[in-house]
Amino acid sequence: MGSQRSWQGPNFHCYRRSRCLLIFVLLALPLSATTYYVDNCVVTGNDSNNGTSTSTPWLTVNKVNTSSFNPGDSVLFEKTCTWREQLQPPSAGSAGNPITIGSYGIGTNPIISGFNVMTGFTVVSGSVYSLSGVTTAPSVVAYNGSTLFYNHVGSSITANQWDWASNVLYINVGNPSGGTVEVGQRNFAVDVLNTGYVTVNNLSMTGANRTAIYLDTSAGYEIVQNNTVFNSLQGIGTSTNAGSNNLIQNNTVHDTVEYGINLYTAAATNDTIQNNEIYNLGGKGGTSTNMQGIYARTGAGLLIQSNYIHDGGDSQCADHGIYLDTTNGASGPIIIRYNKIANWKADGIKVSNSQYVNAYSNVIYGFGYAGMVVEVGSPSYVNLYNNVIANSNATNNSFGLWVTAGNYITFKNNIIYNVKYTSPSLSLYNYYIQNSPTNLAIDYNLVYDPTSNASGYYANYNGNTETWATWQAAGFDTHGVNADPKFTNAGSADFSLQSSSPAIDAGTNLGTSYEYILDPRTSFPWGMLNQNSQGLGWEIGAFVFVQQIPPAPPTGLSATVK
Repeated sequence: MGSQRSWQGPNFHCYRRSRCLLIFVLLALPLSATTYYVDNCVVTGNDSNNGTSTSTPWLTVNKVNTSSFNPGDSVLFEKTCTWREQLQPPSAGSAGNPITIGSYGIGTNPIISGFNVMTGFTVVSGSVYSLSGVTTAPSVVAYNGSTLFYNHVGSSITANQWDWASNVLYINVGNPSGGTVEVGQRNFAVDVLNTGYVTVNNLSMTGANRTAIYLDTSAGYEIVQNNTVFNSLQGIGTSTNAGSNNLIQNNTVHDTVEYGINLYTAAATNDTIQNNEIYNLGGKGGTSTNMQGIYARTGAGLLIQSNYIHDGGDSQCADHGIYLDTTNGASGPIIIRYNKIANWKADGIKVSNSQYVNAYSNVIYGFGYAGMVVEVGSPSYVNLYNNVIANSNATNNSFGLWVTAGNYITFKNNIIYNVKYTSPSLSLYNYYIQNSPTNLAIDYNLVYDPTSNASGYYANYNGNTETWATWQAAGFDTHGVNADPKFTNAGSADFSLQSSSPAIDAGTNLGTSYEYILDPRTSFPWGMLNQNSQGLGWEIGAFVFVQQIPPAPPTGLSATVK
């Protein structure tokens, strides 16, 4: 007989282990996510509804603010609707399961507004009208959707201006009863306060007295994407205690009084700002000193890339397309790359008192003061590579590169073109170097002025004016080029290179971290191309020249002669 196995009873060790494994798996599964709907204009909601279907939506932002949500839940606002309330998401998400604030339906994105509509104005004199009882001082006032200019002169304001004093609002638009007057009455449109892992997506925000979208939580991991921000004091910003790993992408910010994007959190790391369009900032009164397209005062690992920043700033040297202030990338470099900065009234990119910064393959043109600036305090280990700085629009005090302080500042493979010279008495220079920065390396750059250089000077170095020859004799641009870069069409801001350009293969190899620059076959946001894949060397400028390689002759052909 074969051996028999006696039954030993259940294997409780195996059973307990399997049960624990099952519990672990169940705990690891995401909670069932719920989508909530809010509507005040299509299927008018009610806050007593359950909010979980488009036929039973909630009505108000306040209902959202006073509810609780689980990680993975979404709160969607009906498109074409407007809410004049401040949205403050009350719950946090988790890794992989954010709370999503977004939109649904057909048409334009829903608007969360800090504006209140105000009526009842009385005439003061002529086209100036006033309204008493406005107890909250506004930072922004709009008429028929356009931001008015702030001028603190009371009833003496001129056309399309406003002022506020002692609870009285003054506007000069003619009789305002013929249109809509909107007055900022809330600090924020969306305030992400003390809740991490929140995504704000596909909304429009306007009318904020401080910042339209404000991240004020140390938890971090916030995503702000695909939104439109306009007619506010500032666009998208963080508090001083905001967390790390935030992503701000694919937003449009326009017609703000001050900053487009303002990250003001020194301890935050690994934030990303990419693919945003920022335009028409400033020119609306106020302080006239903070018209930065992007301002960043953060920690290591910051990435600013592929943003289009244009047509902004006031006529003061305090306004910049991108302003990096007191950041330290020692534990992870700060990277500014692939951005297009056009027609900014002051500077293109400014690096102030910051360390371990790599700014490369940016295109800067139409600037009013300086294309790139390194200054103040102790900026160090700042690498400026393969940028185009072109077509300054200033009539005086215009520079391609302006350095006032620093250690280990390196400027290579850049093109400075058409920094305008109008007369020898004006201090317009391709390079303006002050205060003897140490370990300054400037080489392999192309510098050219297509018009008559009236002064004959290309640089000012520690107070000494330098011709191209004396500049090279001083040890700068010894491998540089002083010739027409042969752009495809500089007048139309196409700074790719013609086949006859002296910038082709004239740069120096800067290492694998910088080998990808702009592909001229693509439009903005540009694609990238490895410089090592084309030609015999690296280019000077922001664009790779794509070599035209003829096809190889056919092989393996046979012919029959008859």
